[in-house]
Amino acid sequence: MTTSQRPNCPDGTPGRPLAELGYRFEERAVLTLSRLFFATFAVPQSQSWMEALHMAETLFGPEQGPRIATAVLNAVQTMRGVRLSVFRFNAPKCACCSGYVTPQEEGFMRVLRATSRGDADAARAHAMLICELGDVTGVVSAFETLVALLATATGSVPASPDAVTPELQVPR
Repeated sequence: MTTSQRPNCPDGTPGRPLAELGYRFEERAVLTLSRLFFATFAVPQSQSWMEALHMAETLFGPEQGPRIATAVLNAVQTMRGVRLSVFRFNAPKCACCSGYVTPQEEGFMRVLRATSRGDADAARAHAMLICELGDVTGVVSAFETLVALLATATGSVPASPDAVTPELQVPR
C-alpha cells in the first residue's frame, strides 16, 4: 500500500478528478472509508481505522455504520490478500489529493459499481484486474456483502456530505 498526494502536496501522484467519475454519495463514502483502511496499512501509527469506524457510524448510523465499515475492510483485506504489487491510493485527509482517484482506486470502485448493478461478469473481470489475475472468489463475495449492506442503509444516508465531521469530509 502506498499513499500518494497531488503534485502541490508533499508526495505527488496522478489521478482522475473525482468529479469526473460521477460517484454517488455511498460510493464516495466507500472510497473514503477504503482510503482510511489503506492508510492504516501504509502508515500503521496513523490508526486511521478508528476514523473509518467513526465516519461510517456518522454516515450510516450506529447499527449499519460498523457493519459497513467492516464490509469495506473485508473488501480491502481480501483484495490485499490476492494482489502481489503495491496498491496506490490517495491520502483520505488531504484537501487536494482526496479529490482525485488513482487508477488502482478506480478499479476498486469499478468492482463496487458492477456489483451494485448486479453485473457479476463485470464485477469478476474488474476484480481480476485489481487482483492481478489472482483468485477473486473472496473479493467478489466481499463486494457482494458490502453492496447488500449499503442497500439496507440507504434510508440512513444523510442528505448532505457535510454531515461528516469537518476534519474528514467525503469528497464531492
